[in-house]
Amino acid sequence: MNFRWNASEENVGDDITRLLADQPSHRWAESLRRVAVVDEYLSLSTPTTADADRCAAVLDLSQRTFFRLTRATRELRAGATPSTRKRGKRVWVDPATDHVIAQTIEDLGPGATIEEVLAESRKRCASDGLPLPSRTAVRTRSGRGLANPDLRRRLASDAELIIDASPLELVITSRSGQASAAILIALIDMETGDILGHDVGADEVTIADIAGTFLSALEVGPDAITVASATMRLIVTEHLRDHAMEIQDICKRASIELDVDNLPRLRAGEALLPTIGHNLGRVPIAPRLRRHAYSTKDAVPAEDAKNVITELLSRRAQSLGIERRTSLASLVGPTQARQLRIAALETLKTGR
Repeated sequence: MNFRWNASEENVGDDITRLLADQPSHRWAESLRRVAVVDEYLSLSTPTTADADRCAAVLDLSQRTFFRLTRATRELRAGATPSTRKRGKRVWVDPATDHVIAQTIEDLGPGATIEEVLAESRKRCASDGLPLPSRTAVRTRSGRGLANPDLRRRLASDAELIIDASPLELVITSRSGQASAAILIALIDMETGDILGHDVGADEVTIADIAGTFLSALEVGPDAITVASATMRLIVTEHLRDHAMEIQDICKRASIELDVDNLPRLRAGEALLPTIGHNLGRVPIAPRLRRHAYSTKDAVPAEDAKNVITELLSRRAQSLGIERRTSLASLVGPTQARQLRIAALETLKTGR
């Protein structure tokens, strides 16, 4: 696994990762297919017009469009910034109405749905005699995470850590080779809102995904020489309760306490949405996503998806001015961190 990121590095990730990170998630599979065909063409020692026509036909493109795609791919491989279409212009809103929308978002929290923000904003504007906002105006302003979402207050818990997981509107190839919805698993510092570690699973969260999340959080070394800290309390969202005993087994070596008998009832996404918002880059976070059959042609290899999610989390950190990811080792102490790493690796090895 390779989840390391440092917000001070420019252009984190390779060329394909950067390409996908700039696109909506529903385009990733097709973009990878196009890159693969173009790479095949560029690998030819002396490509002919017939070769270009054959590759263009595979992608259902004209020859002219295929050559433009080939040129763009060469530039991408050379380290150029991928070009993407600009989004539509921002909808103009009366300044007073804009203020009401902003205040409503702050009051309801970034985890509130667009419909909830829209209804409350319109109610407040009508009461004040202001122009009612459109759904588009609310959508472009809502769903953004906060630098410090104050999770302890929002979730009514005094725990130090939380593990949350939510489906993404992203189709990936699961371990069984089937196309499934991707799931983002994250270990979050309740006090600061920092995402300490993450992993990406498919369909159902497994204990291996959770172990991978702990390992991700341990990739960053301690900020300074630390001593063993007091026991830290961990909570998990409700859909992870089935793994509570296994999580407890991993954590108990590191003085991280998970009280399996008194877990709060928190829905999927209740920590992720206030922390990240409704979108990570251009990947929608969808806690209420319903299961259905997906086509493998729309699926992205799991490793590619993990790399792009890591890139997007790095960009989020940069936008918030976070220079270095918080170290879990600094929170629990180096000895406990080593024990936690051993326990997580054992979990991955045994496949529990």
